[in-house]
Amino acid sequence: YLLPNDIIIKECYNYYIYISPKNGNWIVLENDVQQDIINKLIDGETVATICTQFSQNMSDINYVLAQIEGRHFEYEYIENDNFFNLRIYLTNNCNLRCSHCFMYADKAFNNELSVDEIIMTIEKAAKVGAQKLILTGGEVCLSKALIPALECAKLNGMSTQVLTNGTLWNDELFKKTLGLIDEVQISIDGFNEEVNSQIRGRGAFDKALSTVEKFVYSSISTSIIITPLYGYIEKYYDEYLSFTSNLVEKYKNYDFLIIFGNELIDGRNVKASPERNVQYSETVKRICEDLYPNSELTTFVMNHKENFIYKNCGYGSLTVNSNGDFYFCGRIYEVKKYGNIRTMDFDDIIKFELKTVMRTVIFVNMYSERDMVL
Repeated sequence: YLLPNDIIIKECYNYYIYISPKNGNWIVLENDVQQDIINKLIDGETVATICTQFSQNMSDINYVLAQIEGRHFEYEYIENDNFFNLRIYLTNNCNLRCSHCFMYADKAFNNELSVDEIIMTIEKAAKVGAQKLILTGGEVCLSKALIPALECAKLNGMSTQVLTNGTLWNDELFKKTLGLIDEVQISIDGFNEEVNSQIRGRGAFDKALSTVEKFVYSSISTSIIITPLYGYIEKYYDEYLSFTSNLVEKYKNYDFLIIFGNELIDGRNVKASPERNVQYSETVKRICEDLYPNSELTTFVMNHKENFIYKNCGYGSLTVNSNGDFYFCGRIYEVKKYGNIRTMDFDDIIKFELKTVMRTVIFVNMYSERDMVL
């Protein structure tokens, strides 16, 4: 084995954690014998030699080797720089007027991209490495480009995710998109019709829940994103926890996830407050931990896959607004636009500016390699 050369050892509850800060990876050992085994492997001893030296401790040898192989601890983790997402805001048109909508979604812009322009953008992005298409709005169901865009992505080998308010998915539309959507995220901000209507308007709650059920029972990866207004999650903590816990239990045998928004930002009727966001974030963290015990650690672990550290921050991927303006972050309300795809050569966007930005990406769930302690 060629094991990392930067290992830090931490003892915790009578276990020994061998951490490679550079790779953001670790293994856990149970006793002194296993420590002796891993230390000899670090020093360059072969497995055959270890088996001879520790012939009376084969169960410990097996355990150490299982840790190394299972965690890919002998590998050097690298950034997956060839992977980027393409996010497209299909339209600014929306049937709801959510009070915290940062896009101020309302009517469609006069100069929104045509279906052909959206298809061309997807095809060009796929050719230079885009592996996932994320469609959002406005409300995606109000765009004529929804199905053509999904079909184009699939023809070009891309995975697809759709972000929606979940209120317009009639049976006809749902059937047309079956097999075209890999992931769907549905916005529901209350725990019942009354509270949800205060944020998203009347009649959205039951429709969105019905859409959730359609996607879940069709074995499509489904998440609900919940972003209560200030004061709501604190006042109705138990109600939100009960609502989400019941959904998690109901769909426990399916690929289903509850996500709480971590902060509020300036929106239609909301003015963000850094001070209130601190309290908001702490409450969200607490409810997520109650809903999914050890969720912070689980999120950290999930970003280590197949010898890659996966970026869980959208910065660096290409985002195209419905009017053609493009950005290198999904949070287009907070960053400057780089140009417009109608007036700038797409190959230049990808080859130069996108790659330059991607090199500056940080991992929002990763500590710096000097400071990282598991």
